[in-house]
This record gives sequence, C-alpha cells and structure tokens, in this order.
Amino acid sequence: MIRLVQGDPADAILDMAAKEGADLIVMSPRGLGFEKRAKATSGMGSVTNAVTQNAEIPVQIV
Repeated sequence: MIRLVQGDPADAILDMAAKEGADLIVMSPRGLGFEKRAKATSGMGSVTNAVTQNAEIPVQIV
C-alpha cells in the first residue's frame, strides 16, 4: 500500500503507524543516496532520530 501524505516526515510516519496499528517501524538510518551514505561518518538522520525518540512501538534501523 502506498500513501502520499504531507507534513513533517517523522510525524507522518508516527501517525501512520498509529492509524494502521503497527507493532514495528522499520527504517534506514539516513535518507541518503548510495554515494552520500558511503561518505557519511556516522549517526542517524534527523527523521530517523525523531521517530526513534517519539515512537511508542519498537523501531528497527536497517
């Protein structure tokens, strides 16, 4: 299922997870393309960080 939503990405992910009754959120650590990801030093992107800090269900980073 694909849905297009507007607004803050982290809020949209958390809202959709709640509406769908999800029991797990799976996301990447950063929203970068392959070249930028290869050059990235470390850490999570701002959206991933916001989701992990505010989710009421487990978040798996892959």
